[in-house]
Amino acid sequence: MPIYFSYAQTIRGTQTTLNGGSANYGLFANVGDTWSWTGSMTRTNVREERTDATQFNGDPDADNEGFAAQHDIGGNSQQTMNIAGVDRAVIYDYSFSVTDGTNTYEIAVIDADLDGDSRADSAGEDGYYLIFIGTPPPPDTVLTVANAQVHNSDTRAHSEMGAQAVCFMAGTLIATDRGPRRIETLQPGDRLRTLDHGWQPLRWLGQMEVLGVGRLAPVRIARGALGNDRTLWVSPQHRMLVSDWRAELLFGASEVLVPAIALVDGQQITRVSRRGVSYCHLLFDRHQIIHAEGCLSESLYPGEIARGALGLAGQLALRQALPGRDLSPEAYGPLARPTLRVREGALLRLRGYAAHGRDRRGCAA
Repeated sequence: MPIYFSYAQTIRGTQTTLNGGSANYGLFANVGDTWSWTGSMTRTNVREERTDATQFNGDPDADNEGFAAQHDIGGNSQQTMNIAGVDRAVIYDYSFSVTDGTNTYEIAVIDADLDGDSRADSAGEDGYYLIFIGTPPPPDTVLTVANAQVHNSDTRAHSEMGAQAVCFMAGTLIATDRGPRRIETLQPGDRLRTLDHGWQPLRWLGQMEVLGVGRLAPVRIARGALGNDRTLWVSPQHRMLVSDWRAELLFGASEVLVPAIALVDGQQITRVSRRGVSYCHLLFDRHQIIHAEGCLSESLYPGEIARGALGLAGQLALRQALPGRDLSPEAYGPLARPTLRVREGALLRLRGYAAHGRDRRGCAA
């Protein structure tokens, strides 16, 4: 199983200028040069084939623009990013810094092999992506190059560059208008299938890396336990849609959202500690029921509990992604279904609930 490292502060090299013109990241800038960027940041993912990978590999010492065979497409340590629907080999090149006179910002240069020649010296390949390390520099602002080579080595730790490992939760298949897609590849604007409102655009994808033990240990839902096609991993408080006459009898609604932890039965649905877990959050214009691995669960509802679970960094990223949007429960709108507390959901489990079947409304292919 590959490991994915997610970078939330990525831009294209074409979004930048150097001394007022196009930037050439195949050459080091000079201290004192002017640099700026425009547009918005996006999230990108680096796929590492080795499960023990921790480093963003760079070009070999003896070949400044070449790809080592093991890191190239087909290598045993293949390192890629998905560009326009195609996995392309990528390498970390170097980092430089810019300043506004008060603050200094570090920027990593990532090269991509767009033409498959195992090199990064063709047009547009050097600095195809830039990654902001730490606080991003302000956009549309003329800054000055402070250091042309902050770091220039043939490898650098993903964690040092601000990446979040998404290996253990990566691979969850979400129904989209382009077919099932891994959750970590989704971008704002992608159209996802919802139970109640058809295809809806994704507004924000958040990811939070945690140690998956204790109260943060994920819930493993075995294939078929809730009508799912494959094993599904969710956070303990993530709510799953359950449809059952017992729910209507006990709670007055035939369909309810139940925290996954309430459904743990020690057999098909279990708590499993993991060394590292990345919990992914999908936000829409309103609370939705979405298709994940063939079963139905909720999107992010930005209530107090959910915002608290995101942490301060996640909340800041959410506000930056949706500037000016009021995400209070009153303004965001109602929950898609009635929700049960853990002990209420446990009553359904103990009384033998039925999972929401895939042949019900909104689930046809």
